[in-house]
Amino acid sequence: MTSESESVVTDEDPLRPPTVFAWVRVVSDTRSADEISSIVGLQPDRAWKIGDRRARTIITEKANGWTISSRLKNVGFEIEDHIDDLLQRVKPIAERFASLPEEDCITVHLAIYSESRISMSFEPHISRLISTLGARLDIEVYFMSPQTRHDADG
Repeated sequence: MTSESESVVTDEDPLRPPTVFAWVRVVSDTRSADEISSIVGLQPDRAWKIGDRRARTIITEKANGWTISSRLKNVGFEIEDHIDDLLQRVKPIAERFASLPEEDCITVHLAIYSESRISMSFEPHISRLISTLGARLDIEVYFMSPQTRHDADG
């Protein structure tokens, strides 16, 4: 039995939609973000170089990096919409990513913060495009209680 101050969340309770982040990242020990941009023909949304300090952390970057992100708002869109928007940005130049040297690491990232279970299903064109990029797929899912998520949104 719960007191009035406690709340019980069930799958039937209306919960906020998940918060989704999607991005493509290229990491290189030898190529700068400018060189990566020159090869792929697209300017990054964010870039860094070896020795830069990561924002709001004490972490020092050990490699150069280049990132583009989904243009959709983080809340209110389906996970598949984010990955589709992101990949549409790179689709016209996908084969250029594959021309990056093997030692450069190309990754399509998804980070999902949710108060309840989630499901993901990707259409075949998405997996084909990730393959054309020569990228790996990294998915992180964080399940958060409504209170924890409220505190984080802060």
